[in-house]
Amino acid sequence: MYVLTKINRPVSVISKYDHNKKTYLPLVISWNNNSYKLSKLGYHHKYKTGNVTFHIFSIVCNSTFLRLSFNSETLGWVLEEIYDQL
Repeated sequence: MYVLTKINRPVSVISKYDHNKKTYLPLVISWNNNSYKLSKLGYHHKYKTGNVTFHIFSIVCNSTFLRLSFNSETLGWVLEEIYDQL
């Protein structure tokens, strides 16, 4: 059984930009003394609020699903949701 938990907390992220493919990808997320290593990118989209662009990444880390938000103005990451097994 999976449970969705709203987090909305800042996190540290190690990411990679590939200039040949023009792709940006979070690789490792550090939150609450745990590290989550990317297994698969599920979905990426962006939206604007005023002049600020937010990039949303839905990623899979083993059997855990994470929704991350990247603020292009502050360059900060927020873990919005975690969907994990009980």
